[in-house]
Amino acid sequence: MDPPPDLLDSWKDIANHFGRTVRTVQRWEQGCAMPVHRHGHRESSTVYAFRSELEAWWLSRDAREVFQPDAAALPPLRQGPTDVSPDDLYVMAKDEWNGRPLNGIRCSAALAEQATKIDPGHGPSHAMLAQAGVVLATYNAEPAAPLMAKAREAALRAIEIDEELEDAHTALGLIYLAADWDWDASEQACRRALEINPRNATARSWLGLSRLTRGDFERALIDVRRAEQLEPDSLIIRTHVGWFLYHMRRYSEALAQLERVMAIDPRYWRAYLNAAFCYIAVGRTDDALRSSEMALALNDYTVLHAITARVHAAAGRDDEARAMLADAGASGRYYSPYYLSHAWAALGEAGKASSELERSFRDREWHLLFMREDTALDTLRNHPTYDSIMGRIGFPSAVLR
Repeated sequence: MDPPPDLLDSWKDIANHFGRTVRTVQRWEQGCAMPVHRHGHRESSTVYAFRSELEAWWLSRDAREVFQPDAAALPPLRQGPTDVSPDDLYVMAKDEWNGRPLNGIRCSAALAEQATKIDPGHGPSHAMLAQAGVVLATYNAEPAAPLMAKAREAALRAIEIDEELEDAHTALGLIYLAADWDWDASEQACRRALEINPRNATARSWLGLSRLTRGDFERALIDVRRAEQLEPDSLIIRTHVGWFLYHMRRYSEALAQLERVMAIDPRYWRAYLNAAFCYIAVGRTDDALRSSEMALALNDYTVLHAITARVHAAAGRDDEARAMLADAGASGRYYSPYYLSHAWAALGEAGKASSELERSFRDREWHLLFMREDTALDTLRNHPTYDSIMGRIGFPSAVLR
């Protein structure tokens, strides 16, 4: 028999329901008569509660009673800003990095850099700075090369301090792939991170990226699925699974994966972005437009403007697409040439699309690694610029599938 729909069956569920810690919820049970139920005796029991009862209790309480602080449980006050340690800053940077919003990545890099200034020998912070920097470079909100150079310097400094820093090797794995287009070095660095910690889900996922872009689809999917098993709560890794399936042109599976992510967190912008690509591929242009506009509303940066212009073009809204591209050209902000090429290709402007693709190559955009399988570039595959860039990147031979 399925549990009642309003049942919360653990302290963790109850704490999540109210946005509080387990310790706080237990104190409310003991001191404020929170209506929870137990099966078993008090020291070893199953705890459960009903949302209807909890919410009625919550509305009946005096806020002063519920939120009266326990002074003995509070941490000591800091004496000043210099008490923020490199370890504190590192943890803050890691937390900002995990969700992958653009502002969060920038904040992560700033916090990690501050930690390295306080203690230049703090290896984990150098590694975190490298990871934040390489991800920021792949977001294409600004030219990638300076960000990649800074990320590389930080990763190598971290390894110089401590060769066993797995995150530094992980960062190098993506740097070698995205900046150098060196698949062998990328896989070697990710493998080194996994030797140090076989449960490093980011290293496993980025190893999969390297394999995906060289055409080794089946092993790439195994890697990203393994990463999902290692960190089942990671929305970015769950979204990567959908992204991999999209590039494998398994659109129905990709959408099912991404729609699950959106159901878990309706505010998670990356799932909407990758879903928009899939919706275009299967001809669901209205869904693609809604999805891209949701991503843009949740995380406003220029890549999403370019992608939304492509969605308008794919939906036959050429005037809206051209207006967005004109605004991009007049804004003075950096727009990813790779995604501008998508939009121009969707408008049937092969010359402009190829020019943007050439500029993308000059800017060393990492998205070029996906051009061999990218459905948005299907109309350019017989264009000389496309063939020239493919040759200059030096893609490994595709794995037979």
